[in-house]
Amino acid sequence: MSSMKFFLRRTLGNDYLDLLRFFLNHRTFLRSEHPEREGKSPTQLLIGESHPHWLELLGFDLFRKPAIIAYTKSYCQNKLIIGERL
Repeated sequence: MSSMKFFLRRTLGNDYLDLLRFFLNHRTFLRSEHPEREGKSPTQLLIGESHPHWLELLGFDLFRKPAIIAYTKSYCQNKLIIGERL
């Protein structure tokens, strides 16, 4: 196993391996054999506290759908229920 680590470190570099380690420790489990682990990251399980998304921890902004889409959809549905044409 240690020879594999050395090979990966030489091939990929320390920076990439540090980022990979960070990602694997901070992304949440989508599914697990243990239901209490679902939706939690290894870091959350270790310290018992939640944390922001791993990209936010690195300083990136997550893309969020604008609220106007939900408003527009409900507005259109209300107009169709009332009987107005769009």
